[in-house]
Amino acid sequence: MDPAIDIMNTGTATSDIAAKVPYIVAVVKDPTLTCSTLKGKKACYTALKRTGWNIPMGLLIAQEKITNCSLYNSTFFSESCAAGADPASKLCSLCAGDENSTPPGNEKCAFSDNEIYGGYNGAFRCLAEKGDVTFIRHTTVFENTDGNSQEKWAAGLSSRDFRLLCVNGTQAPVTDYKTCHLAQVPTRTVASRAEKRDQVLQFLKEQQVKHGRGGSEEEEFAMFDSTRFHGRRLLFSDSTQCLIEVPTTDFTQLLGEGYVTAMEGLYTCEPPDFPEIYRLGRCQAQYASVVRNLLFMSSSAGALSCDNVHPCEEIETVPHFHPSLNMWGRMMLLFTTLVFAIICEVTASADDKLRWCTTSEKEQNKCSNWTSVSCVQADSMEGCLQKVSLAEADAVVLHSARMIVAEKCGLVPVMTEYYNKENLEPCRDPATHTEPFVYIVAVVKDSTLTWDTLKGKKACHTALKRTGWNIPMGLLIAQEKITNCSLYNSTYFSGSCAPGADPDSKLCSLCAGQEHSTPPGKDKCAFGTSERYFAYSGAFRCLVEKGDVTFIKHTTVFDNTDGNSQEKWAEGLSSSDFRLLCLNGTQAPVTDYKTCHLVQVPAQTVASRAEKRDQVLQFLKEQQLKHGRGGSEEGEFAMFNSTKFHGKGLLFSDWTQCLVEVPTTATFKQLLGEGYVTAMEGLYTCEPPDSPEIYRLGRCQAQ
Repeated sequence: MDPAIDIMNTGTATSDIAAKVPYIVAVVKDPTLTCSTLKGKKACYTALKRTGWNIPMGLLIAQEKITNCSLYNSTFFSESCAAGADPASKLCSLCAGDENSTPPGNEKCAFSDNEIYGGYNGAFRCLAEKGDVTFIRHTTVFENTDGNSQEKWAAGLSSRDFRLLCVNGTQAPVTDYKTCHLAQVPTRTVASRAEKRDQVLQFLKEQQVKHGRGGSEEEEFAMFDSTRFHGRRLLFSDSTQCLIEVPTTDFTQLLGEGYVTAMEGLYTCEPPDFPEIYRLGRCQAQYASVVRNLLFMSSSAGALSCDNVHPCEEIETVPHFHPSLNMWGRMMLLFTTLVFAIICEVTASADDKLRWCTTSEKEQNKCSNWTSVSCVQADSMEGCLQKVSLAEADAVVLHSARMIVAEKCGLVPVMTEYYNKENLEPCRDPATHTEPFVYIVAVVKDSTLTWDTLKGKKACHTALKRTGWNIPMGLLIAQEKITNCSLYNSTYFSGSCAPGADPDSKLCSLCAGQEHSTPPGKDKCAFGTSERYFAYSGAFRCLVEKGDVTFIKHTTVFDNTDGNSQEKWAEGLSSSDFRLLCLNGTQAPVTDYKTCHLVQVPAQTVASRAEKRDQVLQFLKEQQLKHGRGGSEEGEFAMFNSTKFHGKGLLFSDWTQCLVEVPTTATFKQLLGEGYVTAMEGLYTCEPPDSPEIYRLGRCQAQ
């Protein structure tokens, strides 16, 4: 496990652990404010349940200024911004959302970069523009004042205009953080079980020589650089210069007595929807095996001497934690893990709940609000397939591109999503569900184009290795228009947008990135909604604005034309302006998708192991009555709606009207159809670059 807090330590090398940690400070603009006069003021936090929330709230509880079970509804501060809280609550009253959205303010209080007042820099900006006090690390003021920031909001700010609040009731200059701070916190730290410590320690030392800063194989894989993976601080902080062995396993020495006291005070009352494991003293790992032995501390730029130090990598990711910890960066995971280790032994035990596998932070967030399941997070759909096949999870929703692999891994279909809201009879009587398919079609604007004249044209795919890529490329391979191992470098199309590919490759030449970023185009070709041409509607938009052909599901044209979309780019589009390409070399109107399509694929389908099928089936039938469309408890948790969680299609498609049972005798291959299976098997006769072993059909052993 890699529990983490992102820091920038400007200290010098030392053997004293306490000297290796940053300071959390309370910063104000008003020279008359003190810690004793904060009541009724406006507070800016980094985010809910992150350091900039935990430290001040824990201290206020310890000082009995807030009762331990009222912190979410406390009236101590008049207004706040705590990204990740309920947007309608007072905790979000100061938040501002996305300043580049149209209109400005979308995703107010979201736990993401879209909330401009989230994180350390965002919390300081909140203070500069709206608040009275903020709780940040000691370097944040200097990073955003005195001309050190290029951000427009920070122009003209001077560090001398801000003051620190000391816990003794006085103020101090921001340069006096060593003597005037709320707490010290450790750097990101690798942890393991005691019996694994020596093995992990040696492994990290060896790996750092290869993949650390200046390592012999850093170009192949860089431990401390996440740029290639379209993210920040993935596995390790990008500021890390090296990993340094921790000379102690005494957690209290690392954390400091004051910090432990604050954290214990914070969690004497269990927060709303907080897993049992966070009640201090209850260490049954019903959600995960919490590991507890410090190995390394990361040394950030300019912090410590890395000479002759050879460490790397993360240890096993804890999958079941509450989203505010495991999902939204792993800062809090370190703190709670360390405090637990001081108090009690931690052991793993089986959870009676059905274990649902998720593949993203937003999915994990939604899943954690589904109180009937235990949530297991993997880093990819392939990871979920392995977890379910190895009995580390029980169920996952698959799109068609992963069904062949699922069958090879011994999984079976359980229930399929049903989308047609005009005919809900299959939701009442599954026997009437005679067409559980979505049609994948090739759509063009040019009335002269055919399937046989696509060479040299510009192609818009939904994403790399998703249906809108797999189907056309698999068919082109089957028809020998592209060789099976050249699809990533093929010259068949002159330009493409396939989100998730190398941003510098031809596969990303049509991609456009974020529309409202500054400057526009950030995250070009990213595998996600930050790339405006991502997924079905994005691929259709790519066709409208740049491309010659796109490969989408049959409903996408209708969803975005004839006034059915509120998006500005779709204004004035008519479905009659687009045509389908048929495999026989002809064209057809977009309404003729049943006779003119590339392939028909099943709707997203819930998969499980054969021995778990009946349990998963019964569970979903019961849950659908409660949390499905019109369910008795849909207001508490909606299976088929992701709006509350700032996403789309989380766990299930938002278009799902109900789940319909797949017959016991049905296999994934039968659902997919012979043509689809042929295309997919052709696609994977050559293993894709950097693709997990699981992509080699028939290999499902955990690597």
